[in-house]
Amino acid sequence: ATQALMLLFQLAIGNGNLTEDGEASNQVHVSRKNRFYRVLYSKLGDPAIFVGRQTTMFFNLLYKAMKSDNNAARILAFAKNLLLSASHTSPGVL
Repeated sequence: ATQALMLLFQLAIGNGNLTEDGEASNQVHVSRKNRFYRVLYSKLGDPAIFVGRQTTMFFNLLYKAMKSDNNAARILAFAKNLLLSASHTSPGVL
C-alpha cells in the first residue's frame, strides 16, 4: 500500500511541472493533489501503519508530502492526526 501511495504522490505532485497548458489542466492537477492528500490522510488513521516493513518508507512519504504542500490548514490537520495516531500506539513502536 505504501508503494502505491508513493506512485500516487509522483503522479499527483511530481516535480511541479505541468505538461499541458490551460485552466482545465490546472484544475485536474489540483484535483489529483486533493485526492492524494485525502488518501494519505485516511491512511494515517489506520493503526497498521505503525507495524510492518514499510513504516520508514511511509513516514518518509508523509514528510515529503507535508513538505511539498502549500496548504497550511492541511499540514496542521496531518500533524494533528499523526500525533493522535501516535498517542494510541504502543511505546515500542515509537
